[in-house]
Amino acid sequence: MSVTPSFREPVAARAGGYVLVVATALVAVGLLFHPVPAGGFEERPSVLQNTPWWGPIHVAIAAGTTHSTGC
Repeated sequence: MSVTPSFREPVAARAGGYVLVVATALVAVGLLFHPVPAGGFEERPSVLQNTPWWGPIHVAIAAGTTHSTGC
């Protein structure tokens, strides 16, 4: 007989809530104190614009198939 795990435990829900609160505070502080880019927010051509990779990279970004690497 197998036992299925319960994901409705109050302790787990409370811990998840605390994690969300801390993560929200860290993101908010990071956004408040992060400097504005030197050139502003306008899009500028990149080094890759004259390479064969420019098109596939932008198609992948538009399709949402890129993965974050944390960098």
